[in-house]
Amino acid sequence: IVHFHGYDAYRDDILGSYGKHYREMFAVAKAIVAVSVDMTRQLNSLGAPSEKLHTYIYGVDAAVFQRKELPDGPVIFGFVGRFVEKKSPLLLIQAFARVHAQVPDARLRCVGDGELLAACQKLAADLGISAAVDFLGALPSVDVANFLGECHVVLLPSQRSASGDSEGTPLVLLEAAMTGRAVVATHHGGISDVVFDGKTGLLVPQGNLEGFAEAMLTLATRPDLRMEFGKNAAAHAELEFSASIYHHKLWHLIQDLV
Repeated sequence: IVHFHGYDAYRDDILGSYGKHYREMFAVAKAIVAVSVDMTRQLNSLGAPSEKLHTYIYGVDAAVFQRKELPDGPVIFGFVGRFVEKKSPLLLIQAFARVHAQVPDARLRCVGDGELLAACQKLAADLGISAAVDFLGALPSVDVANFLGECHVVLLPSQRSASGDSEGTPLVLLEAAMTGRAVVATHHGGISDVVFDGKTGLLVPQGNLEGFAEAMLTLATRPDLRMEFGKNAAAHAELEFSASIYHHKLWHLIQDLV
């Protein structure tokens, strides 16, 4: 059984180096697991037979990521991810600057590390919003769970990078849903499999700065919508995104093949 997760199915250099061997592996493998509908299509286009493909979205630990009441006070946007091109952190800072200009008490809090962190810190300073943006570095899962509970809206402006790297299904979006948080994200990779536009969050085209900022502003000024989306997200996540459900699916696949 071969389980794909993200860059191994998309990135140009990986496919250039190993793609010719993927067909051999597809022939030998009894099953091939992908984490999103988009990845399933991608693997099929690379030669994986449809009858061997299985789409299993990740699960998260429901004991760690639990539904939490929205905090009081001004709106806090949260980002969790690596500061790399695929996550579009520079667009994130630019979009928040536009929102901050209209909602001065809004804050952006970012968890993660990566090659674009310094550039993001500089951009925040250049845009005059450093006092409203917190860069917290990488955190362990338990602390991420607490962090999400302190946010009102979770952001992820992912896009296909110049190298072809793309998201599988970003785990933070499942964690956000389990916590009961509305999301602003992009139509990219497996995101639309787990964020339902107009029901659990708002989705915009990838790379669309104006659209992303507008979606953020909508949720910044609509606490009722934040609450509605968060409730919908948690209700769906509890039924679909727990680790136990994910493990159950994988275990039954293994049993069936054995």
